[in-house]
Amino acid sequence: MTENSENTGNVDIAAEVSQLLAPTVTQLGLFLEKVCVKGSKNSRQVEIFLDLPAGSGEIGFERLEAASQEISRLMDSADPVEGKYNLEVSTLGAEHALDNPRLFVRAVGRDAEITVAGQKRVGRILAAGETDFTWEEDGKQETISFSALQSARTVVLFGTGNAPKKSVKTGRKNNRKS
Repeated sequence: MTENSENTGNVDIAAEVSQLLAPTVTQLGLFLEKVCVKGSKNSRQVEIFLDLPAGSGEIGFERLEAASQEISRLMDSADPVEGKYNLEVSTLGAEHALDNPRLFVRAVGRDAEITVAGQKRVGRILAAGETDFTWEEDGKQETISFSALQSARTVVLFGTGNAPKKSVKTGRKNNRKS
């Protein structure tokens, strides 16, 4: 997948970088989730986002570092980006958008925030397929079609136990002397 935020030239660069890296990333047992190219010549930022292709688990620092070194070597060798650029290789992170069925499958068992019919909801993804996913919220389960989603993202909820907790705004303590 390619993405950028500034100009169509960057779309072409992102597509070229994706084509260059995809075979090697696959050989490393990883999935090339997204390539973003931002900025203009001599001040570009090239962001490569990697993930595991399936199942649960995390890439891990050592594996990500090895992939980053290989990607850097390939980028230096092929030189697909004209001018100077910064290269960043990372994962999607603990909290990230869920914008395709593969990411939902990877998020099974995780807490998430979804928007359906204009309503934000927090719960847990229990299962996922090609067209829908099983959602648990407040102890109730339901199947939701991907076509009904307006947005979805994994979230990290702090609290005890496995049940999603509602967020609570806390006030700031005033330590003024009277």
